[in-house]
Amino acid sequence: MRLPRPTKPHLLCAAYVVLHALVHFSAGWFEVEPGIAISIWYPPGGLALALLVLLGPRYAGVVFAANFTTAWASDSAHELWSAIFFPGLLTVTYTTAAWLVRRLLGPRLLPGGPRGTVVFCLTIAGAPLAAALIGTAVATAMSGRPEPVVLPAFFRSVLAWWIGDASGLLTVVPAAMVHAGAWLDGTRPARSTSLLPAILRGAVLLGTLALVLAIPVLREQRAFYLCFLPLVWICVHHGLRGATLATLAVMLVGLVGMRIAGTTEGLAYIFLLFTVAVAGVGLGLGTVVSRRDEAEARLAASNAELDRLRRLEFDEKIAAQLAEEKARLEVLRYQLNPHFLYNALNSVY
Repeated sequence: MRLPRPTKPHLLCAAYVVLHALVHFSAGWFEVEPGIAISIWYPPGGLALALLVLLGPRYAGVVFAANFTTAWASDSAHELWSAIFFPGLLTVTYTTAAWLVRRLLGPRLLPGGPRGTVVFCLTIAGAPLAAALIGTAVATAMSGRPEPVVLPAFFRSVLAWWIGDASGLLTVVPAAMVHAGAWLDGTRPARSTSLLPAILRGAVLLGTLALVLAIPVLREQRAFYLCFLPLVWICVHHGLRGATLATLAVMLVGLVGMRIAGTTEGLAYIFLLFTVAVAGVGLGLGTVVSRRDEAEARLAASNAELDRLRRLEFDEKIAAQLAEEKARLEVLRYQLNPHFLYNALNSVY
């Protein structure tokens, strides 16, 4: 008995489960420095939101199953309520956000135009904030500590949670929308470039970031702005596709570099602001370039269709002239027909 061929949604769900497990269990290594109670990048939320926006809220069960499995496997205390509540909270939050996004924008969550940009920013910032507030409040209430809740400590926990999830959404969701969305639709980019120049531009960007993190003088001067030149270079040549990958790569390489260099919490916040700036510039410029490429592609298609119609109209005129000439020749041939000549002579006679 032959097994049914997996569909694209099934393959995308399988990829989500694998990536979710990888990034969840490696989240501890991606902390900026061991002992700092802050994670500036936690991408499972971005993976979940991207999956639900692309495929729809009916795939919320896949998201909950992946979150529950990883939460239960990574919880040494094996508290059932936390293994159910927090995955359920994340699933409900991102499912609701995905439902609203699909109603407002369709199965894509990308900046572009006033409405799309506002929805994108509100979703990226609002969904993890709601989850952080509710999750931190429930965790504080269930901790069983007799001392009263200190608001600064509470909001610091909310901020740490929100930073990790929001940065994950900001870097993962656009890349998933552009690349996984195009794969689902079977569409190709308006501009296709060779692989070698793309690799060269990416190497220049990541090499610049590595130099800033490796050289103490540049690191102390917070010279992350040097990365904007290769970022603009990538956006101009590759549009939104290149910008999303560049933003994701900057976050990954930056976190690895800071972990190796052993940086401080202050530099972690500065790097987070730099990543937000990279995402803003990259997504904004990439969107403009991609829209220009799409407009040029539509214009080229319109010009080709216009040329085709002109050729068709010219062919129709030529066909009409040929038909007219053929009819005239038929009349002449009929006039020269012997039977016609004989009939004419008989009439004269």
